[in-house]
Amino acid sequence: MTVMAGPDADVLRAVGGLGEAVPGWAQPVLSALTGFALFPVLLLICALAVRRALRADAAGPAALPGGLWAALAGGLAALTALPVRELVARTGPAGAQDGDVQVTAGPEAVAAGYSFVSVQTAAAMAIAVALLLVHRRTACWALGLALAAGPAQLLAGTHYPTDVIGGYALGAAVALLLQPGAMALLTPLAARCARPSRLPLGGQFRTGTFRIPFRGHGDKDLAA
Repeated sequence: MTVMAGPDADVLRAVGGLGEAVPGWAQPVLSALTGFALFPVLLLICALAVRRALRADAAGPAALPGGLWAALAGGLAALTALPVRELVARTGPAGAQDGDVQVTAGPEAVAAGYSFVSVQTAAAMAIAVALLLVHRRTACWALGLALAAGPAQLLAGTHYPTDVIGGYALGAAVALLLQPGAMALLTPLAARCARPSRLPLGGQFRTGTFRIPFRGHGDKDLAA
């Protein structure tokens, strides 16, 4: 086993000791913030941000592709964090030898292997940063959850402080650096999907209304 040492471990011991004082009613919240149950909530916030941006015309035609990019950015940040873990090869607190830190989160949140960087904080921050370009007010909810996930992981004793900070940095970098290319691909796709569908007899779907032209081929025959 790896022995916990250094300033990172000292901070984790100090914060992790507070995890034992977390009341029972707050344990489900702690487990949700440190596990993957956080991401369905973030995806709902993505949908809400797109809806509000479309209604307020805040982001214009970039609202829908921006929301799609926010969801994709979270997945890409999580996938990017995995090879970073293998490259750094830093054993997490769950695999370190120290009796002062208690792992209080559920099994899905325990870093059984390498811990740098935190996958949860990387994905959550990527979603939050990408949503800032869609609807800032709604994105603040996602940003708040992402910022709360880091201290929650320290309370649970599943990650070191630098794991959390590295996850934040990685998520923000993925969301910002890949955003121009992603939007260049997603904007035409979203515009094509939003284009009105052509129907027989000249009918057309526009904003949920089916319209039939007043004059068609039959009208020409009758006029003749």
